[in-house]
Amino acid sequence: MLQIFKRLLDEDIRKQVAFILFLIWTISIFYFKDLALLFITPVAIITCVVIDCLLNLLIKKVRLISISAIITGQLIGLNLFSNTSIFLVVLISALSIILKYFMQIKGRPIFNPAVLGLLLGAVIFKTNPTWWGVS
Repeated sequence: MLQIFKRLLDEDIRKQVAFILFLIWTISIFYFKDLALLFITPVAIITCVVIDCLLNLLIKKVRLISISAIITGQLIGLNLFSNTSIFLVVLISALSIILKYFMQIKGRPIFNPAVLGLLLGAVIFKTNPTWWGVS
């Protein structure tokens, strides 16, 4: 079991980042005891993964679940207030992944998709990003 866990985390640094963000989210839920925090991050992750899979299928004709979409969803979920509506979480998450595909140079995003989504959410939808996950 330990070998499987070690191999899983040794393959790609992004898996380590996703695992650490998952631990931060889990510990923060127990610390803050806010039920809304239990839903915001999974909704952001699911939205990012679904939109990313759809765009991969439409643009690249590949079925792929990207670890970077999971990390983007985790970062968005950990940076939105618990009173943010689920609709805005979905909108910000979808917007960040869509912009990831349309703002590229040589196949690489120009900006960090999570940060760009949070910035546009703050400017357009007047959400206040906060890093509650580690506060």
